[in-house]
Amino acid sequence: MGQQQLLLIVLGVIIVGVAVVVGIGLFQEHQKLAALDTLTSECHSYAEMYYKYYLTPKQYGGGGHSWEGFNLPLPVSTLPVPTGMETEDLRESGSGSIFFTAISQVGGLIVGINLDNTDLSSTDNYCVVRVDILNDGTVYTYIAIDGREYVVPG
Repeated sequence: MGQQQLLLIVLGVIIVGVAVVVGIGLFQEHQKLAALDTLTSECHSYAEMYYKYYLTPKQYGGGGHSWEGFNLPLPVSTLPVPTGMETEDLRESGSGSIFFTAISQVGGLIVGINLDNTDLSSTDNYCVVRVDILNDGTVYTYIAIDGREYVVPG
C-alpha cells in the first residue's frame, strides 16, 4: 500500500473515533434531560393530586383545606438517598425516582429526586425537582441539575 492510502485509513479511523465519542456524549446528555422531563412531569402530576386533596372536603376523603394526611399513591422506597435528604415518607416510582411531600407555611410541596446515578456523593450526580403549591393554587417549580438551580415560572 502506498503512503497516501495508509494516511487516509488512519485519518478515517480518527474521524470515526471522534464521531463515536461525540455521539456517546450527546446520548448521555439527552438521557439526563429525558430523566429530568419525566421527573418534572411526575412531580406536577402528584402536585395536582395533592392540591385536589387539599380542596376536597374531609367528609369526601380530602384534606378540607388542610395539607395534612395526604399520602402519595406509591410504594415506600427502599432506594438509597443522598445524605441530608433522608425523610420517613419516601415513596418510589417505577421510573427510579423517589418522592416525598411536606407542608410549608403557605402551602404544600412535592420533592422528586432522580437516582439514575448510584454515586450520591455530590449534587452533580442526580436531579431534584421541587413543586410548591400555594393555598390559592399557584404553582412554582424549582429544578436542580448538574449542581445548578433553576426556577420554572408557572
